[in-house]
Amino acid sequence: MINTLPGIDTIEREDAAEAVALLAARHAIDTDRALAWFDEERDF
Repeated sequence: MINTLPGIDTIEREDAAEAVALLAARHAIDTDRALAWFDEERDF
């Protein structure tokens, strides 16, 4: 989904992954699991 946004570069894509990790930690979701979900869905 994020890959379809115009003007998104690699650094911003990695920022999106970091945001997923931070949100997961805030909501007591295992960070590794959340990042695995993110990796499954991202298409960079």
